[in-house]
Amino acid sequence: MGMGMKGIVRGCMLAVTFMCVALTSLGAESKKSKAKKAKPPPEWLKEITLTKPGNEPALKPCRIRYSLSWNNLINAGEVSISMKDGERGDGVASGTLAGKASARSSGLARVLWAYDCELNSVVDKSTLRPLWFEHSETENSETVSYRTDFKSDRVVTIRRENDEETGEVKSKKRTFKYANVYDLLSSILCLRSLPLAKGDVITGVIQPFDAPYLVNFEVQGRESRKYQGEERDTIRMGVKIQKINKDLTLKAYKKMKTATLWISEDDYRLPLEIRADIFIGYVAATLLERKFLDEADLEKGVVTEQSKKSSMKALISEPAAKVRQWWLKRAAKQKK
Repeated sequence: MGMGMKGIVRGCMLAVTFMCVALTSLGAESKKSKAKKAKPPPEWLKEITLTKPGNEPALKPCRIRYSLSWNNLINAGEVSISMKDGERGDGVASGTLAGKASARSSGLARVLWAYDCELNSVVDKSTLRPLWFEHSETENSETVSYRTDFKSDRVVTIRRENDEETGEVKSKKRTFKYANVYDLLSSILCLRSLPLAKGDVITGVIQPFDAPYLVNFEVQGRESRKYQGEERDTIRMGVKIQKINKDLTLKAYKKMKTATLWISEDDYRLPLEIRADIFIGYVAATLLERKFLDEADLEKGVVTEQSKKSSMKALISEPAAKVRQWWLKRAAKQKK
């Protein structure tokens, strides 16, 4: 359940808020490669159907929260996301949209898998193109952070991994030499801006962390679903994900068999629920709360219960990590 839940926590920060993308042009060749015969573009480039946002009204500043669960039986965590105009953020240029997200495992899931993460993303307001995002996640005693910059012809990611036990820091740089790749926030903003008519298939490239993925969204139709005791009109979408290898070939994403996304058909047009089938059952992110932010919220800053909990991360993560390490060592001894 741990790996599957980790996927849904990440994917949440993702869709649940942050999902869609575009890829239209090749990166410039280096001087060293000019003498070599140019490789033909990969076949999957022909599948790309999104090159610019649609005409749906822009999303107003808002805050949303989701619960994470396994098979609707075990509450495993929570995700909180907020989005507002960049000019209100410290150090963020005007004319941008700034998104912040945080997530943590909880309950029994946290005992076996202590996980906390935070994400910041900045998007150009007029084009919905991503400018950069930063992401940090702590899994038990190990912390990994990313900084990704979206250039005109490529995506550059710096990944840093910190081992709290040894103090060792590993750094790795990765470059994806294609343009028009979207991150999580910009992708969901693009997706919600489209008509989303039944039968539409939207294909693009999303880089949620340090690697790009080819993602297909199929609009399966409209249906009414109940959330928090209220019937709401939704747009149902099927999701298929493939990883893009360094040689630009595609690889099946085995951690997730299939996924379904329900988007509210209202002014928000954001996910109400994400459900992903994994190797045993399914994991889900379900809406807990959503709110458009007024001037008072924006002036005092967006503070959520999730951000308050994050300050207790060290107090909770350390004992949870020790319990999990004990459990793994016990299992290893029994195996011998």
